[in-house]
Amino acid sequence: MNGSGADRLPLWSEMPMFPLGGVLLPGMALPLRIFEPRYQVLLDTVLAHAEPQFGSVMIERGSEVGGGEVRTDVGCLARIEHIRRQRDGSATLLAVGTRRIRVLDWLPDDPFPRAQVIDAPDVPSGRPLTVRAAMKQLRSLESLTQETVDLARELGADGIFRHDLLDDEPTLRCYQLATAAPLGALDRLNILRAPDLATRVDLLGSLLDDQRLILRAELGRPL
Repeated sequence: MNGSGADRLPLWSEMPMFPLGGVLLPGMALPLRIFEPRYQVLLDTVLAHAEPQFGSVMIERGSEVGGGEVRTDVGCLARIEHIRRQRDGSATLLAVGTRRIRVLDWLPDDPFPRAQVIDAPDVPSGRPLTVRAAMKQLRSLESLTQETVDLARELGADGIFRHDLLDDEPTLRCYQLATAAPLGALDRLNILRAPDLATRVDLLGSLLDDQRLILRAELGRPL
């Protein structure tokens, strides 16, 4: 795990991994409470490096506690921003997703989950989006994101959507909209798995439309 957060991972890299019940997207904040002994060791290992980071993937089947779960092969690199350690070795921390990674091979979970991973940038698309075109489409999805957030709040969900915090880089902006919207873990996983920006933007629009219809139906609103 050498290099700064701006560096790309080598062809393969042994990475400490934190499987989770949800999906971490680039730009997404990840608060964690570390209490299992294996993850306390993972944290000690990560903090020994100049750039404290680890990989995160979603657990498809199983539990975050105890091991033995089935994990996805695509995930996100997470950089630790803040941490507070306790005397018993437990900790609370805040990490932020930085970029997509793909798992090539899972290594033995000894003393903590580890995997050989590579960077997983978007692949060239047959219909590439210019920055201008992508931003135009994403801006059209902002009002739809706001509507789904507001509808979910009426049903008692937590959530807030800050237009002023959206990034000007379209890929990150798309991930930010997917983070703010009241989408399920599998929907966010599909957003993360999308091969290119054009596919990701189209998928996000479709998911937001579906979610808006579901929420309006639950509230008894006209569709």
